[in-house]
Amino acid sequence: MSVFSRLGLLFTLFFTLSCSAAADVDFQSFWTQFRKAALASDYTALEKMSKMPLEVKGVDDSMPSQQLDSAKLKQVFPALLAQKIYRYEGDELSELTLKQVLEQTSSVKAQADAKDARVEQFEFAKTDGQWRLIRAYLEE
Repeated sequence: MSVFSRLGLLFTLFFTLSCSAAADVDFQSFWTQFRKAALASDYTALEKMSKMPLEVKGVDDSMPSQQLDSAKLKQVFPALLAQKIYRYEGDELSELTLKQVLEQTSSVKAQADAKDARVEQFEFAKTDGQWRLIRAYLEE
């Protein structure tokens, strides 16, 4: 094998590994971008960070799921952010909107090898090195 062939092979391997490493984003980096897009109502970015059509489930399993395309995402996402979230902080029960939870939750801990994560009403999964919003729960 010539020197040029070896250099070409080495360059190809390096390029392939560096591209796959860039695609393998940790959940905190993804969450930072997702949170920013959600709070800014950046539906173009949210669509790219979501598995489309996005599954939206109701309060319980008897309610049928909805499959949202990008147009419906723009209609339903504000309702998702407006829904009430109830949290216990010590002995106190607090009531926040999902938007307030996102505003307060700048960091999220997930295992380095995690393949899924949940933040309140949002479920995320990692496939092919990419995190995506795969499901949301809308309690109305």
